[in-house]
Amino acid sequence: MTLTTPDFLSAICSHVSMGGSPIEYCTSNNIRYDLFSAWLSTIPPQDAKRYADALVARDEWFMQEILRNLHALATLDVRQAYNPNGTLRAIKDMSPSVAAAISSVKTKELFDEDGKLLGYTNEIRFWDKNAALKLLGTHLAMYLERHSHHVTGAVQIMPMITIDGEPLRYNLGTPGGRN
Repeated sequence: MTLTTPDFLSAICSHVSMGGSPIEYCTSNNIRYDLFSAWLSTIPPQDAKRYADALVARDEWFMQEILRNLHALATLDVRQAYNPNGTLRAIKDMSPSVAAAISSVKTKELFDEDGKLLGYTNEIRFWDKNAALKLLGTHLAMYLERHSHHVTGAVQIMPMITIDGEPLRYNLGTPGGRN
């Protein structure tokens, strides 16, 4: 596909709105990015709006993808990482949400006194579930700090001060406090 192909705008907009970058698109379609960039500055306003809308859709796609990943991590049941007999599932056999929640895997070889390999033990670490819950809660505005301020006292009415027949006015928002 080239810049002159009628479907190029639709293709690039579709790619971008699904989270892709124009650089990726150009690279995978053997289009020089500098030519794409120059072409972009020459397209009619309605086409420029379509591309701008695709960029907005991409931002929304990223936000939804981040929320989806946070949700998966926050609601992960660690039991899904294990087989019914209690052994750790192979990574290839884990669901995508469980595999994505793993931050590291350490495998250790176990030997007997004679140096014969007995087997392996695996240690897995998951990304911080509390951090995911906090980020989701923050996104949902669940942790707003509420402050209550109570003021007691009396209001004193100041007498009108005039200078040369003009009332003296104070404006606390200006330097020096006078207007």
